[in-house]
Amino acid sequence: MSVPRSSAPRGPGGFTLLELTIVILIMGVVISFALPRFGSLLDVQIKSGIRQLIGTIKFAYHEAAITQNHLRLNFDIEKGEYWITAYSTSGEFVQEGSTVTDRSSLPDGIRFEDVVTAHAGKVSEKEVFTYFYPNGFVEPTVIHLRGEDEDVKFTLRIKPLTGSVAIYDRYVDFVEGEVQ
Repeated sequence: MSVPRSSAPRGPGGFTLLELTIVILIMGVVISFALPRFGSLLDVQIKSGIRQLIGTIKFAYHEAAITQNHLRLNFDIEKGEYWITAYSTSGEFVQEGSTVTDRSSLPDGIRFEDVVTAHAGKVSEKEVFTYFYPNGFVEPTVIHLRGEDEDVKFTLRIKPLTGSVAIYDRYVDFVEGEVQ
């Protein structure tokens, strides 16, 4: 007696070429919808660098109030670095030994375009700094960041009374009275 071929037990299973093609097609469609939501790696680096800079600003604001000491957030515009210095008993600003106050660099793909402070005006080269006072006041400051792609620009505005930072996804040029 012969057993019909269709009801015979099958050996080790596998997928047909058609099944694999359909699965790959479905995965491609799902990925094509999901990828734009994640953004490019450069966008992630830029946003991460901005968050790190804002974190340093907030740290300096709170540290000045807690320690009752004058602090400065220093910017080396050409190197894309920033760091915190504290007023010492010797009468000068020195860098402390904390990892938060160490020199930090902006990520690849982003750099300082200029920094605008109340005491120095707009500075687009060399070094400049922002004062943080023990009474909770911060020198009004505007930081302009630019990506390697000229279309990518950000403005960070440090508010003097709260130390909070407003972020703009474009270059915003504040007039002298608006910096505050």
